[in-house]
Amino acid sequence: MTKLNESKKLSINEMDNVAGGNYGGTATDSQFLNDMGLAENRYGGFKTMLYWGEISSMVDKAWAKGGITCVTKPTSYLENRYYIGATGQEVSQEEAMAYVGKKLGKSINWRSYGYGFNPMWDA
Repeated sequence: MTKLNESKKLSINEMDNVAGGNYGGTATDSQFLNDMGLAENRYGGFKTMLYWGEISSMVDKAWAKGGITCVTKPTSYLENRYYIGATGQEVSQEEAMAYVGKKLGKSINWRSYGYGFNPMWDA
């Protein structure tokens, strides 16, 4: 068995880039999009990691149905990038979720996706 040289270890950000994107954020996206009726399935982080190509593509397509362009490659640890379709304005995951929920006329249980109560979106 070959030992890994300490100088050749990758940072967590480098590992995310090598793997092709962000598993945790994409898994949360799949759960949200399934709840909104835009995706047929929801996935956890481990399954997202195992089937990255299929699941990240499905998530991108489901976001597009809601008017969001999602780039499932991290800008930093645990972040994907989201853009509102009509304007191209970059928004956070939370803002993208709020935009889709409002567009579809559906309420969002923020705690299901790791967010606390947000009076800006829960009003």
